[in-house]
Amino acid sequence: MNEVKKPKKPLIYYYAIAIAVLLIFNLFAMPNIMKMQIKEIENKIATYTGGRAAEELVFGSVTTGASNDIEQATKLARAMITRYGMSEEFDMVALETVTNQYLGGDASLACSAETQAKIDERVVELVKKQHKKALGILSENRDKLDELAKFLYENETITGEEFMSILNA
Repeated sequence: MNEVKKPKKPLIYYYAIAIAVLLIFNLFAMPNIMKMQIKEIENKIATYTGGRAAEELVFGSVTTGASNDIEQATKLARAMITRYGMSEEFDMVALETVTNQYLGGDASLACSAETQAKIDERVVELVKKQHKKALGILSENRDKLDELAKFLYENETITGEEFMSILNA
């Protein structure tokens, strides 16, 4: 009789990997995605929010597991608005300066309190929008997400060929 191999990591670990791979594929590998830099950065933010989106979708709750990704998504959204000039409202105005860019990059806002409040609103809007996008992608591909998580749960690793086989099935 074959003995069932017990996985070394909890199920959520395999869901997290499946989520990341699925989002990366949907956001970056699809040929119809525009190559504009703003779209690429927004897609990165959506990818960062994917772990939290999957927790909500699969388990109906949230944990602290996505905290680093949330921090990265917020940092990237803020940089789009304050440093990269990728906001219609603020255009090409540098609202934040970075000192010691190669030694950790301390950032400081160079604007009024009212502008800071508007920046915060735009950052929240952008992250929420991309989180909603991640939820949509995961919801539309829930069967693939579950199948990938099951495969990873049973095998602990996945090759690109195996991933594409599951995705295209």
